[in-house]
Amino acid sequence: MISHKYKYIFVHIPKCGGSSIEQTLLKAEGVNVQNLDGFYINHLNEGVKKEHLLDYPAHAYSQHYSISQYDSTLSGSYYSFSFVRNPWDLIVSEYFYISDNYDFNFSFNEFVRMGEEIKKIEKFNWLVERGHHLKPQSSLLSDDINYIG
Repeated sequence: MISHKYKYIFVHIPKCGGSSIEQTLLKAEGVNVQNLDGFYINHLNEGVKKEHLLDYPAHAYSQHYSISQYDSTLSGSYYSFSFVRNPWDLIVSEYFYISDNYDFNFSFNEFVRMGEEIKKIEKFNWLVERGHHLKPQSSLLSDDINYIG
């Protein structure tokens, strides 16, 4: 997420509370963010998505851009920050996210042992496109980021 008004870049690492952080940041910018069921980005207008690089263009998954995917002139002059999570907590959260939202009939133990092999299961093709959910958190960051919480 980017804010040209406040000159910051928030690098949203999946399953690290990023959607809540984005909603709070958008509210601070005066964007009306509804706490609706489902994915909040689906309820934002295209102008807001484009301005803040939130899934714009559609299915570009810009919500989870790495710091290196932002324009280098911006990432050098804007304050950049992110939050990471204990890897064990993250994988537990990912497991429940997938099992709650998709037809997924594997135990947690099977899921962990499966690793990236999950991408080969046809109904999880979205993990191939949005593989950032299974990438190491560090792959979205760099030494140039200003703050990691």
